[in-house]
Amino acid sequence: GLHVLCTKPFVKSLDEHLYLVEKAKQKGVLLQLEVHKRYDPMYEDAINRIKDLGEFNYFTSYMSQPSHQLITFKSWAGISSDISYYLNSHHIDLHVAAMQ
Repeated sequence: GLHVLCTKPFVKSLDEHLYLVEKAKQKGVLLQLEVHKRYDPMYEDAINRIKDLGEFNYFTSYMSQPSHQLITFKSWAGISSDISYYLNSHHIDLHVAAMQ
Protein backbone atom coordinates (compact mmCIF):
# COMPACT_ATOMS: atom_id res chain seq x y z
CA GLY A 1 0.00 0.00 0.00
CA LEU A 2 0.85 3.64 -0.21
CA HIS A 3 1.62 5.94 2.71
CA VAL A 4 -1.04 8.65 3.08
CA LEU A 5 -0.76 12.31 4.05
CA CYS A 6 -4.16 13.88 4.67
CA THR A 7 -5.07 17.51 4.97
CA LYS A 8 -7.54 18.59 7.58
CA PRO A 9 -10.29 18.21 8.49
CA PHE A 10 -9.39 14.56 8.67
CA VAL A 11 -12.68 12.93 9.70
CA LYS A 12 -15.81 13.99 11.55
CA SER A 13 -16.02 11.26 14.17
CA LEU A 14 -13.82 9.18 16.45
CA ASP A 15 -15.20 6.00 14.85
CA GLU A 16 -14.02 7.18 11.41
CA HIS A 17 -10.63 8.05 12.85
CA LEU A 18 -10.20 4.67 14.54
CA TYR A 19 -11.29 2.89 11.37
CA LEU A 20 -8.62 4.64 9.29
CA VAL A 21 -5.93 4.05 11.91
CA GLU A 22 -6.78 0.35 11.98
CA LYS A 23 -6.72 0.12 8.17
CA ALA A 24 -3.30 1.78 8.06
CA LYS A 25 -1.99 -0.70 10.65
CA GLN A 26 -3.42 -3.63 8.69
CA LYS A 27 -1.75 -2.40 5.50
CA GLY A 28 1.53 -1.48 7.22
CA VAL A 29 1.45 2.10 5.94
CA LEU A 30 1.82 5.51 7.55
CA LEU A 31 -1.26 7.67 7.91
CA GLN A 32 -0.39 11.27 8.76
CA LEU A 33 -2.38 14.46 9.26
CA GLU A 34 -0.79 17.62 7.89
CA VAL A 35 -0.73 20.40 10.51
CA HIS A 36 0.72 23.39 8.67
CA LYS A 37 -0.49 26.08 11.10
CA ARG A 38 1.70 24.66 13.86
CA TYR A 39 4.69 26.04 11.96
CA ASP A 40 3.28 29.48 11.13
CA PRO A 41 5.32 32.12 12.98
CA MET A 42 2.27 33.40 14.90
CA TYR A 43 1.30 29.92 16.06
CA GLU A 44 4.89 29.00 16.95
CA ASP A 45 5.14 32.18 19.01
CA ALA A 46 1.89 31.39 20.82
CA ILE A 47 3.00 27.82 21.54
CA ASN A 48 6.34 29.00 22.91
CA ARG A 49 4.69 31.65 25.09
CA ILE A 50 2.20 29.11 26.45
CA LYS A 51 5.01 26.70 27.29
CA ASP A 52 6.83 29.51 29.16
CA LEU A 53 3.84 29.89 31.50
CA GLY A 54 4.68 26.67 33.33
CA GLU A 55 2.66 23.53 33.90
CA PHE A 56 -1.11 23.55 33.60
CA ASN A 57 -3.77 21.22 32.29
CA TYR A 58 -6.41 23.48 30.77
CA PHE A 59 -6.64 26.51 28.56
CA THR A 60 -9.02 27.93 26.01
CA SER A 61 -8.60 29.97 22.86
CA TYR A 62 -10.81 32.10 20.66
CA MET A 63 -10.70 32.70 16.92
CA SER A 64 -12.53 35.46 15.12
CA GLN A 65 -13.05 35.68 11.36
CA PRO A 66 -14.14 38.74 9.37
CA SER A 67 -17.57 38.20 7.79
CA HIS A 68 -16.19 38.46 4.25
CA GLN A 69 -14.01 35.41 4.95
CA LEU A 70 -17.08 33.45 6.01
CA ILE A 71 -18.73 34.22 2.68
CA THR A 72 -15.58 33.26 0.76
CA PHE A 73 -15.26 30.03 2.73
CA LYS A 74 -18.86 29.05 2.09
CA SER A 75 -18.42 29.54 -1.66
CA TRP A 76 -15.66 26.91 -1.91
CA ALA A 77 -16.47 24.60 1.04
CA GLY A 78 -20.11 24.10 0.16
CA ILE A 79 -22.72 22.81 2.55
CA SER A 80 -20.76 19.73 3.64
CA SER A 81 -18.46 21.77 5.89
CA ASP A 82 -18.46 24.93 7.92
CA ILE A 83 -15.67 27.28 8.87
CA SER A 84 -15.61 26.30 12.55
CA TYR A 85 -15.18 22.61 11.69
CA TYR A 86 -12.45 23.47 9.23
CA LEU A 87 -10.54 25.97 11.39
CA ASN A 88 -11.02 24.43 14.83
CA SER A 89 -8.62 21.66 13.88
CA HIS A 90 -5.93 24.35 14.14
CA HIS A 91 -7.07 25.14 17.69
CA ILE A 92 -6.96 21.49 18.65
CA ASP A 93 -3.47 21.15 17.23
CA LEU A 94 -2.37 24.37 18.95
CA HIS A 95 -3.55 22.94 22.29
CA VAL A 96 -1.85 19.60 21.66
CA ALA A 97 1.45 21.25 20.69
CA ALA A 98 1.36 23.60 23.69
CA MET A 99 0.68 20.77 26.14
CA GLN A 100 3.62 18.65 24.93
